Amino acid sequence: MTISTYDFEENEITAMCITGEYLWIAYQGSGGNSILHKKNVRNPNTTYYEITVPVDKIVRMKADSTYIYLAVEDDTYFAYRYKLTNPLTVYTAITIPSGVTEYPVDIAVDSSSYFYLLNPGTASGEYATIYKYSGSGLIDTIELSESGKIINNASSMAVDDDDNLWVVTYEDPTKLVKVYDDSGYTYEYWNLYHNH
Repeated sequence: MTISTYDFEENEITAMCITGEYLWIAYQGSGGNSILHKKNVRNPNTTYYEITVPVDKIVRMKADSTYIYLAVEDDTYFAYRYKLTNPLTVYTAITIPSGVTEYPVDIAVDSSSYFYLLNPGTASGEYATIYKYSGSGLIDTIELSESGKIINNASSMAVDDDDNLWVVTYEDPTKLVKVYDDSGYTYEYWNLYHNH
C-alpha cells in the first residue's frame, strides 16, 4: 500500500466533496471570504479552479452530475450552487430565508436535483427544519415539529434511493428521523440508545 501526503498552505479545511476525477476542498475563510478549490483527485497539488466564495464558512458540500452545492455560515447567504464544468461564471447565491435565525448544518441532493438544507433547531424556540430548493429557489419548508414529535439539535442529513430524507440528531437519546413526501411531508423517528 502506498500512502501519499500533501501539504496545503491554505487555512483549515472545512468541507470536501469528490465528483468523478475531481476533489473539491473548502477552506476556512477570513474577512468574509472562503476559498473553494477544484483539484485533481489523484494529485491534489494540481488545482483547476480557485473560487472566492463571499461567506464566512463553507460547512458542507454535496454534488449531483451537474452542480456542486455548498451549505454555508454567513449573515447574508444560506447556500451556493456552482456548475461543475464552469464554476467561475455559472453559479447561484441563495440568500437566507426571511425569519431564519440559524445556519444550516448539512445539505443533501435527491435524484431530481432538488437540494435540501438542514437547520439544527438548537436556538431557543427553534425546531430542526429542512428547506427544499429547486434551481429557481425555495419551494418548501419542512419543520420537524408535531405534537409529541419535536426534533431539536439535528446534525446531519442524507437521501436514500427513494428520495426519502434521513436526519440524525445530537439529542440524548439520539434520534434517527425519516422524512418522506406523501403529498405533504410526514416524518417518523426512532430513539437510538447506546449500550453501556
